[in-house]
Amino acid sequence: MANEISLTASLTATKNNASATVSKTGLAVTMTGTNMLHKVASIGTSEEALDLGDCGTGGWFMAKNLDDTNFVSIRQGTGASDLIRLRAGEVCLFRLDADATAPYIIADTASVDVEYLLLED
Repeated sequence: MANEISLTASLTATKNNASATVSKTGLAVTMTGTNMLHKVASIGTSEEALDLGDCGTGGWFMAKNLDDTNFVSIRQGTGASDLIRLRAGEVCLFRLDADATAPYIIADTASVDVEYLLLED
């Protein structure tokens, strides 16, 4: 079967009488792998590798910070610089490369629950 994954993303800003928008709706992507992982993880203030389950070949990744106050940062690997910041309630969506290892994640000042979905590529 083809086009098992459906993606929709939009980013819009308006300020000082100017605006900009980038969006893509209905992007259909074939899922060549068979594994997926949907999880809520409690993330502490010490970096930890995200559990990728049986998803061993990268794929589409979406995360949502479920906290009302604190942010979390996602790192490429252990000890690496912060790459992505999710403030309270924010989301990110991207494709992990096939040779990527588990991203590391760390909370700001208190434990944060993060919901994430990984679809194996």
